Amino acid sequence: YIAERALRFANQRDRYGQMLYSFNFRSATRLASRATDAPDRERKLVAAVQKRPESHRVHLRLAIFYESTNQPQKASEAFKALLALRPKDSMTRYRYTQMLQRTGQVKAAADQYMLLLKDNPNVIGYNYFEVIGTFVQAEKIDELVSLTKEMMVPSIGQNFGQQFARIVAEGCVRSNNPEAAIEIYEKFIEVYPNQTGTYRDLAAAYAAAGERENAIQLLRSRLGTGSTASEVETVLKLVEIYNGSGELEDLTAEYAAKLAKKPADPALLYLVASMKVAANDPEAAKPLIDRLLKVPPTARKLSWLDRLALEYRIAGDRDLELRLLEAAIEGVAPRNSSRLSETYQRLAMVYAHKGEKEKAQNTLRKMGTLRLLQGSGRYLEKEEVAKIYIEHDMLEDAEALFTDLINDFSVQRWTRRGAKQQLKKIKRRRAFLEMKNRITSKMKATQRKPTAE
Repeated sequence: YIAERALRFANQRDRYGQMLYSFNFRSATRLASRATDAPDRERKLVAAVQKRPESHRVHLRLAIFYESTNQPQKASEAFKALLALRPKDSMTRYRYTQMLQRTGQVKAAADQYMLLLKDNPNVIGYNYFEVIGTFVQAEKIDELVSLTKEMMVPSIGQNFGQQFARIVAEGCVRSNNPEAAIEIYEKFIEVYPNQTGTYRDLAAAYAAAGERENAIQLLRSRLGTGSTASEVETVLKLVEIYNGSGELEDLTAEYAAKLAKKPADPALLYLVASMKVAANDPEAAKPLIDRLLKVPPTARKLSWLDRLALEYRIAGDRDLELRLLEAAIEGVAPRNSSRLSETYQRLAMVYAHKGEKEKAQNTLRKMGTLRLLQGSGRYLEKEEVAKIYIEHDMLEDAEALFTDLINDFSVQRWTRRGAKQQLKKIKRRRAFLEMKNRITSKMKATQRKPTAE
């Protein structure tokens, strides 16, 4: 009974804007389908529909019954009949669309999504990939692109059309259809000309489509039109396109000349260093990095130094990677950076690689504290952070987090069960380490004993 009631509200959003999670939906469906009185209830509901064919309520009960007992074909027909009574009901159309998907009717589902996206796109929430996947399966990408372009209208701030357009365009590039992405990005720029990142996205799509000269021309036209941070990203996109050609040497010479006029400019130091690294000459970049570390940028320090650190990790220079990561986190306010916890974790890995266990563990504690704060203490964050702690033998820290999960009855049962299993692993690991320490101590004591003459 409770499972069936949950399914009645499956597509309604809670106060956080979330609908019933797919795993919970499947669980509720399985439970509801086990009801022993299902055949009798079906007969009664069908009879009620026949008796009152104009009643929205009885049609809804029958549709929900079929949905909850895992009969998607019958549920699809029932929702279709329900939709005929209230064709403007977006939620009913969405549930009908989901039943079409479950029965493999992807072309019909795509048609319904077209109507939903035109009339009330907010009903879809954040299920962008579900929608895009349906159009791909139905081989209706052209229709999706046309609709995406129609949905982009001028507005203040973000809206669904903007977010949806970006995700559709990115999906087109990933699925080897950059031409479709170009259409969307060009329309995006027409409607929102001040969003500078879109120009770089369009350049990347041009390059993916083999239109290299268009990509270069677009990026060149954007130089000197935005903030320093935007300028840097545009130049780096040029570096990416020029890489492996003589044009990268020309670009490096161009910016080296600018640096000669402004030798203490952090952005120019970073760009020329990045160009030399891209040209597989990391040694030539080191003097520039030394200068950059003396005049670090105030705004994008974490991002820029973090990228350079990654390059030197790939090059095998752990010492310079360490210097860059330590400089990257210095003075960065946690509230101003969403990637600081990731940088802490990478810094900890470098410390661990160098055998500085205590520094590694202290850095991981900072990482864990930051992740838990940014994740508002969600159980998934606790679980992931605790597992990282175990990898580095921070057993007491991990034990505290898993104990919190066990005592939190708002957490799902299987998550608490998993936490109990982790505590058992911690106990075994602690016993192993204690035994290892005892054996090591005995061996050291034996080595110190004087030998008999």
